[in-house]
Amino acid sequence: MTELLIVRHGETLGNIQGLFIGHTDMELSEIGKKQAQLLADRLENENIDVIYSSDLKRAVQTIEPYARRTGKDIQLCKNLREIHGGKWENVPFSELPIRFPDTYTRWISDIGLVRCDDGESTMELKTRVLDTIYDIARKNDGKKVLIATHAIPIKMLYIYLNQIPSSQWYQVSWVKNASITQLIFDHGQWNMITWDATDHLSSLETAFPSHV
Repeated sequence: MTELLIVRHGETLGNIQGLFIGHTDMELSEIGKKQAQLLADRLENENIDVIYSSDLKRAVQTIEPYARRTGKDIQLCKNLREIHGGKWENVPFSELPIRFPDTYTRWISDIGLVRCDDGESTMELKTRVLDTIYDIARKNDGKKVLIATHAIPIKMLYIYLNQIPSSQWYQVSWVKNASITQLIFDHGQWNMITWDATDHLSSLETAFPSHV
């Protein structure tokens, strides 16, 4: 049995500015750094054995406070990255329906069929993230694993575990910054214990706008 604690990165400057940030290597905002400290407080007694993270700064910075406190190394994994946004990168969400009306309309209505212009499709992201998390779970049997990643990878994980058809993917809410999702992997079977837990963040809870 492998226990996985999967966290979304803390708030970034791009989140504050309302930008679409995929592979762009954005750092945490001041609130994001505080969220990372609160996350470390929450995880302090979890006895985590192994830490994995997307190699993007915002994910690494989110779990660095915990890693420093415990003296554990962070194993960087490019396949845990956010979706590659292509031409959408660094574009304000408010401009996406104007600059990319066809693809962004599908993003809102049927995200399972979308490829970001000159970027990655949600199906491609789903495959790489699920393969990577499955591999991590399989290799760490008997351990408790911390994984830092991003909003769309965690959404795809929820969709897979709940067998949600692609036509309904847009109905699945986004997890909040520095939230915790807890999974158990046992003999090839997944069990979700908690989803998008933010009790450790108190008044510093932040999230995507509901219309994104």
